[in-house]
Amino acid sequence: MTSETLPVEFRAGERWSGPLTWGQLAIWEVVRWLPPGDASLNLLHVGDVPPGRTTRDVADALRRLLERHEVLRTRFAPPADPEPRQTVEPRQTVEPHGRLDVALVDTAGRPRERVVDELVSRLRSRPFDPAAGLRLRAAVVTSGGAPVAVVLVFDHLAVDGYSVEIVGRDLRLLLTDGAELPPRALQPRGRVAYETSDAARRRAEQALAYWTDGIRELPGAMLSVDPGPERRQWARITSRALRLALRELADRHRTSLAMLVQALTGLLLGFYRNESRIGIRLIVSTRFTAETRDYVGAFNQNGLLRLDLGAEPLAGFLARARMASMRAYQSCECDPLLLEERIDAIRAERGLAAGAYCFINDVRPFDEVRAEGGGGGRDGGGGPDLFARIEAARRHTSVTALDRDGRQKGAKFFLFLNALVDEARLTLAADGRFLAPGSAQTFLSDLEWLAVEALSGDRTLPELAAAWSRR
Repeated sequence: MTSETLPVEFRAGERWSGPLTWGQLAIWEVVRWLPPGDASLNLLHVGDVPPGRTTRDVADALRRLLERHEVLRTRFAPPADPEPRQTVEPRQTVEPHGRLDVALVDTAGRPRERVVDELVSRLRSRPFDPAAGLRLRAAVVTSGGAPVAVVLVFDHLAVDGYSVEIVGRDLRLLLTDGAELPPRALQPRGRVAYETSDAARRRAEQALAYWTDGIRELPGAMLSVDPGPERRQWARITSRALRLALRELADRHRTSLAMLVQALTGLLLGFYRNESRIGIRLIVSTRFTAETRDYVGAFNQNGLLRLDLGAEPLAGFLARARMASMRAYQSCECDPLLLEERIDAIRAERGLAAGAYCFINDVRPFDEVRAEGGGGGRDGGGGPDLFARIEAARRHTSVTALDRDGRQKGAKFFLFLNALVDEARLTLAADGRFLAPGSAQTFLSDLEWLAVEALSGDRTLPELAAAWSRR
């Protein structure tokens, strides 16, 4: 692939240096854990260029993105020359000026999609150096000299998935005649100022207290590594039937699709492990306020979902699970390094082995999540033929094993919510020891079964467990 280079120079404000935010610290620890050369966390955006735009227009839009979002021009590094054996927290430095070299690649008669795929592979295959350069790589695909697509690859240390969507939206607006950008959002340095305030410290203390109670109460099976050699498994389910069942249950029980998946996953984990108390770490995008809605930066933190499985009807359990999810969201903002120290200390007190946890990460597009409360989508909701439609859809359910090497830090069960619009798409990475004698594939199949079974009257949790054991 041959390309030219389009230099994009930016200049904005002044240099600033300070500590990392809580969200940045969380992903910093994950990045440090990855093996050398690992680029699996790099994030991607591919956007169309409207007709009539020039490469100069695209260059100007990229310049304005870099000047608007400080984190794209931020370096992350530990303090220079730390004392031997000293634990030091990294710092971030916002650069006020610099240059982004953008690759210009013409299709030269080849299919545009093929050129984009080649660029994505090239730009995503290398890890970013946190201490040098920008947190963004860019390329522009041209056809006959006119730009048709922009490929952006981001360092996950700088941004999360929602940030990528926000930057993509800004780029689209910058390339649209007459469009205006919304007001500039809070920057990470502003978040640092908040997190060092008395209000944030009080919130963090409450979060740590909530986690402390939960970790002390959860069974060891939810907190530690299972015995024997690890058996990492990946699987994916694509199911319109699961989507139909989830939508109907969400409407009946007045809860969100995400909270419903959390509740049913916790219930099924209880069946698999024969446990009455379940703990799941939720990956939470902490954009809870108008000020942080369009925040661009690594902002995710962990929330602890604590579920007790009793002998109550399903409706009562789902109502409690919804409140438990809200409590988890309310109790997730704190220094992640202090949190992990607290968890490790409690595990040591209890004599538990190294930590391994259950996670759920909702990675659906932000617009889909925001629009979730708008009703039944395009599947027609419930109705007298609901069960017939579900049974017809189940014949097309796909549950497949995935050939992946990746694993998540500290996780023995990691469920991704990929899509819940027209069909449910969920991906599971799990340690086979934790789900034995089942597997990642059987768990996803059972999750569909449980959602459908939950539609048949308001049975108690023991009744559902008995029905599951007879399968």
